[in-house]
Order: sequence, then C-alpha cells, then structure tokens
Amino acid sequence: METRVIEEFYSNKQIKQRSHMKGSKLDGICEFYDMDGNLEQRVNFKEGNLDGFLETYIKGELSSKRSFKEGYLDGPTELFDETGTLSATINFERDLRHGVSRFWNKGQCVREANYKDGLLEGLTEDFTADGILIQRATYLRGQLDGVIFRFWLNGNVMEETDYSKGEIVGESRLYDERGKRISDKKEKNMVGTLTKVFRGE
Repeated sequence: METRVIEEFYSNKQIKQRSHMKGSKLDGICEFYDMDGNLEQRVNFKEGNLDGFLETYIKGELSSKRSFKEGYLDGPTELFDETGTLSATINFERDLRHGVSRFWNKGQCVREANYKDGLLEGLTEDFTADGILIQRATYLRGQLDGVIFRFWLNGNVMEETDYSKGEIVGESRLYDERGKRISDKKEKNMVGTLTKVFRGE
C-alpha cells in the first residue's frame, strides 16, 4: 500500500504538521512544529500505533526521548534539562517502570533505583550533588524492606533503621561522624534532627 505524506500549515504558512499514512492509519515518522517553525515533536508510528521513538523538543532543543512498542512505553526513556544535559534515564516495560532508573543533577547521578512492574524493588541509592552516597535502601513491591542506611558525608554510617513491609521495626541505631554508636540522649536528638533533614521532613 502506498504511503501518503499529509501536511498541515499555520495561517502564517509555517508548517504545523507532517505525517505519513498508509490507508487510514499513521505509518512512519510524524513531525509537529510551533508557529515559529521549531520542531516540537517527532514520533514514529506503525499501523496506527506508536512504535519506535517519540522525541519532544522545547524551542527546537531535545527535552525527552521515549521508546514505544505496539503503542506501549517499552524500553529506555531519556529526559534532558534546559541545557541539553541528560537528567534521567527510566526503563519501561509495557507502560510500567521496569529495571534500573537513574537521575542526574548537572551531570552527577543523584539517584539510582530499581523497579519491577512499576514498583520500587531491590536497591535504591541516593547521592549528593557531589556524588557522595547519603542513603542506601531496599524495597520489596514498592515498600521499604530491610535495613536502611544513611551516611555522614565522610562515608561513615549515621543511621541504621530496620523496615518490614514499609513499617519501622524497633528503634533506629544512630552513630556519630567517627562511627561511634550514640547512646547519649542529647546527641541522639541532634543526630535525629539531621536524619530528618536527610529525609526531607
């Protein structure tokens, strides 16, 4: 069946949309533009379904690139900040997060997380903007499960907390910057306040 190219224009005669069709279905690359002629979206279709890539642009600059298969998000998604620097890679399987996702801040990885069937599963690590590990957690079907570690900037453990199915088990174990277990109530309160800051509370 012959492929037809369909074009649509703005009132100022700038191209608005260019699509490829076979019969009544989109098939091939489709491009969408703003009124100034800047590319806004570039996407591939196969027999009417999203299949392959979908790229979005802001003022002509690439802001995201997604992978599709038979209409579903499937494969890597890449997100970019306003400077064009990679800010996230997220893997999908049939519209659900699945596999390793990584997030960056100005080129530095600040989070690495594992997903299964759309839920956090396994190890998740958080880092400062300088790349220093500040938290290591494990998840089971989207809930905290196991020992959660928070770290001082020198690498020593600040806090250990046991979780089971998202609930805290027992009391957290707190440590000073030298790695010494804290038992003094005043020191515990001080470190406890710091760990709340780490949690964003």
